[in-house]
Amino acid sequence: MSALVVFLHSHAYDRVYQAISLILTASAMGWPCHLFLFYGALASYMEGTWDDVNITDQNVKAGAAAPAWLPELEKNLELANFPSLYEMLQKARTESGGVAVCACSTSCKVLGMDYGRVREEVDEIIGLPTMLQIAGDAKHMIYI
Repeated sequence: MSALVVFLHSHAYDRVYQAISLILTASAMGWPCHLFLFYGALASYMEGTWDDVNITDQNVKAGAAAPAWLPELEKNLELANFPSLYEMLQKARTESGGVAVCACSTSCKVLGMDYGRVREEVDEIIGLPTMLQIAGDAKHMIYI
């Protein structure tokens, strides 16, 4: 049974960083964890672009002006020189032994991903019924 389940949908750096930080911290505390990757998060994971600082605001995409804090946040994240998100996740996976990274089967299909290649990078490719069963038994669930 997982103590923490994180549903990661976004590929934005701040959200991925938060998800991986939570997984790393929980696994260091001995909590078994599951990380479920969907759409943007899965695509960027497979493309190797998680470490690209790419914070965008939905309002900006819709044509609104960027919030005043957004450029400062992006600049400071780049200057912070945080460890690689992939390295953080790998550390959680190898040192705790209690982290499972799972790809959403529907996301794989919709994104036209090669299942064999995805299987090389994750622990499992699973569907929503399995995810919900795992999440239902977890102590904590977070959607990012």
